[in-house]
Amino acid sequence: PCIGADYLMQPTGLDVTTPPDRGAVMMIDATNGEIYSMLGDVRSSDRQPTVVLQPFVYFEGFLQRLFTPSSMVYDVPRAFPGPADGLIYTPTNPDGRFRGPLNLRDAMVAGLLPPAAYVADSRGMNHIIRTAHLIGFNSIDENSADLDILARGGGVSVLDTTYAYSVFASMGVQRGVDTQPIAQGYRARNPVAVLQIVDVDGNVLWAYDDVTRQLSQTKIFEPSLAYLVNDILGDDTTRQQVLGTQDETLQPDYPSAVLNGLSADRRDSWTVGYTPHLVTGVHLGRLDDANMSLDAYGRQGSAPIWRALMDYVYERDALPADDWARPDDIEDYVVCEISGLVPSDANPCPTRQEIFPPGSPLLTDPYWQVYEVNTQTGQLATANTPVNLRAEQVYFVPPDDILEWWIESGQPMPPTDYDTI
Repeated sequence: PCIGADYLMQPTGLDVTTPPDRGAVMMIDATNGEIYSMLGDVRSSDRQPTVVLQPFVYFEGFLQRLFTPSSMVYDVPRAFPGPADGLIYTPTNPDGRFRGPLNLRDAMVAGLLPPAAYVADSRGMNHIIRTAHLIGFNSIDENSADLDILARGGGVSVLDTTYAYSVFASMGVQRGVDTQPIAQGYRARNPVAVLQIVDVDGNVLWAYDDVTRQLSQTKIFEPSLAYLVNDILGDDTTRQQVLGTQDETLQPDYPSAVLNGLSADRRDSWTVGYTPHLVTGVHLGRLDDANMSLDAYGRQGSAPIWRALMDYVYERDALPADDWARPDDIEDYVVCEISGLVPSDANPCPTRQEIFPPGSPLLTDPYWQVYEVNTQTGQLATANTPVNLRAEQVYFVPPDDILEWWIESGQPMPPTDYDTI
C-alpha cells in the first residue's frame, strides 16, 4: 500500500509503447537544506539537463541587468553556431510551433527553446554555466558546453539539480553543510544528510542544531533576483496562455514555482518545483536508455509524480501555503506587450504590468506605431479621405532581423499604399 499513490493524478491518453520505467526523486527542506528523501539513483551525473538549465540562462541576463521579465525575445526559426566548425544548431519547440517575438516572462514560464537559445547566445553559454556552478551544478564543463546542451547532451545529477533550485527557493541563500569545492567557482555547500553524530557512549560530537543552521548558509545573490525567477516560474496563467493548454498538474493549491520538460531525444523527463518550504526534483527515463512515448512537453511523465509528492507532504506536515515575500527594491512598470518597453506618448500600445529588478534601464518603445487608415479600403488615409472613414490603427512593426519571418507567417503589417478614392 502506498499512501502517496492516492495523490497521483492519472495521465490521460498515455502512449504505453515505451513508457518510463526508471525514476529518481530528491526532496529538500528549503528552510534549512536538510534532505527529506532520496529515491533511486540521484547521484549519477548522467541525466541530460535540457530544460532545467533554461531558468539559469534567463537568470544570467537578470544578474547582468541586460534582461528583465518584460524583455523582448524571439521564438522564431534561427540558426546558431553548432558544437563544431561547420555545424549549425537550429532549436525548435517540442510542439513544432513558433510564436514570434514575445516577452521574456512568456518564453521562460512556457519553457520555449528558441528564446532560451537566443538569450544564451547573447550572454555566452560558458558564463551561464559558471553561475550555475556557484549555485549548485558540479558536473557541467563550461569549456565544452554549447547551446545544444539546452536540448540534449551534458550530464547532471538529480541531487545537484534539486539542490541548485533550493537556492531560488531560499531567495538567494544556499543552506547546507560546508564542503570543499571541487574547483574554484563551484558550490561550497552540500545538502544536509546527517543530523547528528554521537560516540559509543552517546555523547554528541556534532549536531545540525539551530546554532549550526544559522552558521550554515551563504548568500549567493540578491533576493530580488531570486524573486524574479520564482514569480515567473509560478505564473501558471501565462504558461497556459502561451502553450494553449489547460493542465492542472503543475497548479497545486499553494504558491509554487515549477519547470517541466522533455529532452529533445525524449530520453529525460524532468519536473523540478519548489515553494518557500520544500523543493522536489523528479527525473524519469528508461532502463534501456531509449526514448519515451510521452507527450511533447512531458506532462504525462515526471509532472504527476512531482505533484503527488508535493501534495502529500504539504497535507501530511500541514505546511502553510506561504508565498515569497516581495523584496522592497522590486519595481512595477507598465510596458508594451511584445516589446516590453515603455509606451510612448505619440504611439499607444497594448500594455501589461511587469516587475523589474532595481537599476533596470527603461527605454521608450519604437515598435508599436499608429497609422491613420481608410476603414473602407484599409489603405493609408490622405487629405481627401472622408472624415467618417478615417480611423487610427495600431500596428506592431518588428525589428529588421525578424521582419521576414513576421511577414511570411502572415502577421499584420501596416498598409503601404495610400487611399486613392
